[in-house]
Amino acid sequence: MSRSVFHAVQPDTGRATLDAGRADVPAFALTFDDGPDLVPIERWLKALEDKGARGTFFFTGEWLDRHPRLARRIIARGHELAHHSYHHRRMGEIEDQALFLEEIRLAEIAYQEATGRPAPAFFRFPYLHYRERNLQWLSGIGYVAVGGFDSGDWAGIDAESIAANVAPALESGIVVVHHCNDIARGTPGALPVILDAAAERGLKAVVVSDMLRALSRHPGYRSWRLSITVPADGPDLPAEDWRPAGAPEEARLRTDRNAARHAPARADVPPPRLAYRMDPGDEQLRKRP
Repeated sequence: MSRSVFHAVQPDTGRATLDAGRADVPAFALTFDDGPDLVPIERWLKALEDKGARGTFFFTGEWLDRHPRLARRIIARGHELAHHSYHHRRMGEIEDQALFLEEIRLAEIAYQEATGRPAPAFFRFPYLHYRERNLQWLSGIGYVAVGGFDSGDWAGIDAESIAANVAPALESGIVVVHHCNDIARGTPGALPVILDAAAERGLKAVVVSDMLRALSRHPGYRSWRLSITVPADGPDLPAEDWRPAGAPEEARLRTDRNAARHAPARADVPPPRLAYRMDPGDEQLRKRP
């Protein structure tokens, strides 16, 4: 079974990429892409937690919109969650900067609505496909693209093959690219073997943000605020007609992608304009120690 290394295993402290952590710190990162729909995510979480390990999950905005409770569960159990673009497109094929950044924005909004938290300013390119211009655009918004070592699990191989791919490559600073989707069913079974091999070498599984901090690259966070502009000639809505929402979910507008469905259609009334804008408090990316 052939496998590939997407990027060289060496610390990168200047560009908009993280390919590996510090070689002098006995730590490595297990990362998981995509997001499953049919296979329970519990299989991945339990495999990590049984060995006292934490993982970083890079899930698409589409998945976050479908599974906000699972997104919150990942974080509540001590793991790290970041996004993987919104639509899982080959981002390197996007030639328009505005369209590229819109893909990032949609994923950030989905993350924020699913978790109630600002989105981390690091992510993984789908298929690890990008061009130099994409990195320049990311650098302009303070982002880091996370690469790593290909476990080969995207091919649907079994747990034994995945462990055989990864275990010999384990070293300080390595970032392992796994998947958490309906194809990579062998990955949860490979994790105990990989984690045991790492422990024998004195390596601890950490999350991506820990690797960034160790490189003095403190991760930023981006949040968005929903603004609604009601037309001046819109309907008169007396205060007595308002009622409390029955649950937080009932009060939530998912995003400007589908908010129109929450408002009744009336030909004589122009619809409200909805827009997500960068939170004024985040004009400079917020840093967390």
